[in-house]
Amino acid sequence: MFSRVLIGVTERSSAEDVSALLSSTGVDLLISRVLRPGSTDAAELARSVQLLYSAHSQTSLAWSLGGRAEGHLASLVGPALVKLYQLLLLTLPGTPVINYGDEIGLMDEVRTHPTDFIRYDVEELNSERAERLSSRSFFRGLSELRGKERSLLFGDFLLLSNSSSSLAYLRVWDQSERYVAAFNWAEEVAVLQLSSTELPQQATVVFSTNSSVLPADSSVDLTDLRLGPGQAALLKFPYTR
Repeated sequence: MFSRVLIGVTERSSAEDVSALLSSTGVDLLISRVLRPGSTDAAELARSVQLLYSAHSQTSLAWSLGGRAEGHLASLVGPALVKLYQLLLLTLPGTPVINYGDEIGLMDEVRTHPTDFIRYDVEELNSERAERLSSRSFFRGLSELRGKERSLLFGDFLLLSNSSSSLAYLRVWDQSERYVAAFNWAEEVAVLQLSSTELPQQATVVFSTNSSVLPADSSVDLTDLRLGPGQAALLKFPYTR
């Protein structure tokens, strides 16, 4: 027996407009432009996600950046922020929509003239290959984790902190491990002081966009969480009674 899913696509980027469409059209899943690559206003992002999450089942929410017309993720946000947005897409409540090539940070090829030829530099090619392998490894590990962790698959969403350039939220499900996703879009270090009855003081790093600063399995103080420029991290802590 097959289940049918009606998927809708809209160019609208306002959370209010997307919410109205979800309520009026009856689609099962709506892909929108709520996530805007040109905007780094974390406060507006937090407001939009909270509005949609509070008004609709997360099974109706889809998150996407880029596409056939807009281009690849790396071309829209820059190679340095690819992992940050991969982490965002794979930890928000709902369904991530990943375009082919975005898992390796593929850039759109731009030529100024049809007869232009490409000059290959060995060091540049090696550097590009290393970046793509790193992006693929990060994406694969994160997507595999999402596929087996209930908190990330369909857990509750709790906003912990947000400013104009930083964001942190919690994903929880029953007695499963809890996950904190934290992001910094600023050009300087952000210090997040995360405190809640839902949080312990310490958490363990699962993934970080800069593993030399926040290596996996290291412990961090949630009341003094420091993220470098353009850095993001996924942290975990166990369920306790």
